[in-house]
Amino acid sequence: MELFSEVGFSCSALFGSTLSTSLVNNFVTLQKIQHTMQLKIQFTLLAFILLFFGSCTKEAGEGGSSTLKGRIYGYDINTSGIVTDSAAVQDARVYISYGDNTTVDDDTRSSYTGEYAFRGLRKGTYTIFVYSQCNDCPFNQEVKKQVVEITEANQEVLVPDIVIFD
Repeated sequence: MELFSEVGFSCSALFGSTLSTSLVNNFVTLQKIQHTMQLKIQFTLLAFILLFFGSCTKEAGEGGSSTLKGRIYGYDINTSGIVTDSAAVQDARVYISYGDNTTVDDDTRSSYTGEYAFRGLRKGTYTIFVYSQCNDCPFNQEVKKQVVEITEANQEVLVPDIVIFD
């Protein structure tokens, strides 16, 4: 109980026996609280590290090195429903959704040859879609889509042609 004896004085000599016991008990209690706080901080830090590094699975989307490429092909149909012409569709707006998303994550335009590409993608499943004319559909449009998967980095996936009617 003579905590300060190493520095040349005695607690009981300075404060009396009861007071020195109280100081020592308070000091020990403070040491226990400090140790408990250190353990809580260490536990919190460990939990954060596990949470951060344990959830490093990457979802489909940008940030990778793979490419999805395809072509939009169109048919012109007259009012009788007969195909009058067909060709690659230039300047068509092409959309992509990442993973299970049901909204548009990105879009691009097709070239004069009807080709398009989405670059810089990670492994995952993607839905490529365009809008096609449809006289019997709400707003006279329907979605034409292809679901494709990138299975490895640096992969170039060729999406089957998407055919639209105009």
